[in-house]
Amino acid sequence: MRNYNTAKTYFETVLSKFPTEKCEINLNLNQIEITATYEDENYIGFDGKSTSTEGGCKHCGQVISMIKDYKTTCTTISKYNSKNILLRLTKTMYYCPDCHRSTTEKLLDVSGNQQKTNGFITNMISCLKETTSYSMIARMHKVSTSNLIRHFDKVELREAQVNPRNVRNLSVDEVRFIKLENANYQFVLMDGDSRKIIAILETRQQSFVKEHISGMFESLETISQDLWAPYRSIARSCYPGAKVIADPFHGVKQFMWAFSQTRTALAKEQGVKTNRHWKLLTKRYSNLDERGKE
Repeated sequence: MRNYNTAKTYFETVLSKFPTEKCEINLNLNQIEITATYEDENYIGFDGKSTSTEGGCKHCGQVISMIKDYKTTCTTISKYNSKNILLRLTKTMYYCPDCHRSTTEKLLDVSGNQQKTNGFITNMISCLKETTSYSMIARMHKVSTSNLIRHFDKVELREAQVNPRNVRNLSVDEVRFIKLENANYQFVLMDGDSRKIIAILETRQQSFVKEHISGMFESLETISQDLWAPYRSIARSCYPGAKVIADPFHGVKQFMWAFSQTRTALAKEQGVKTNRHWKLLTKRYSNLDERGKE
C-alpha cells in the first residue's frame, strides 16, 4: 500500500472506490448522520454530516444558528481489528452576529488540528508499554514513525502510579531520552515487584540523585542496579540497610566475559583454535543434541 500523507488523501483517492452495504460495524455518533460506508483491506470509511441546528461561539460564548459555510474533515477515529476507521464529516460553520466571527462546530474528541481522535492517539501510545518498536506500532496503526514519536513526546508521564513508601525492591538504571546541556542520560527508578516506573530524573549526576531519593523510601530491602560504582555509592549512602545486587543482565554479561576470557586462554595454552566449539559452549545443555552433549 502506498504511504499516503493524510487520511483524507487515502479516503478520496482509494477508499471511496469501495462502497459497501455489508460493513461489519455500525457507527453511532451524537449529532452525526452516516450517509455512506466504504471498506477495503486496510480501512473502513464512513461519510457523515452534521444534524445540529445551532452551536456556541467559541469567541464570545453566544448561542448561534446563522450558517456561514460547511467544512469537510477526515479523521481517524478508531481501530477495528487490523483496520483503521475513518470518518469524512461535513460540519457546519456558524457566523456570530455579535462578535462578527465564525465558529466551526466540534463534534469529535479531537485536539487542535489533529487528524486523529484523542481516543485513537491514547490507544496508539498505550501500545508502547509493550516490548516492541516504534516502527512496528506505527505500521499497526498506519501512521509514520515520526508521527508516532511526536505524539509520544507530548505525553505527560504521571509519576503517581506507585507509592514510594511501599516499595520494597527498587530497580535503577539510566536511559537516554534527550540530550541536555549538562546531562547525556536520565536516571530511572522503578518498582522491582510491579515493574512500574516511579520517577525519571533529568540527570544521573550523583549529587542530584542523592538529593532526590534521600528519604523517598521507607521499607526498602534491595536495590537492583548495574555495576557502575557511583550507583553503589548512592545506595549505600542513602539506604545503608538495603542490599545492593547486580541486575541479571549485567550479572550474565560479566559471567560471559569471564567465561570467554578463560576459554580463549585455555585454547591458546593447548594450541587449539579459539573459534572451535564456542557456540556449543554457550548453549543450554538441554538445547544440545546427542553429539553436542558428548
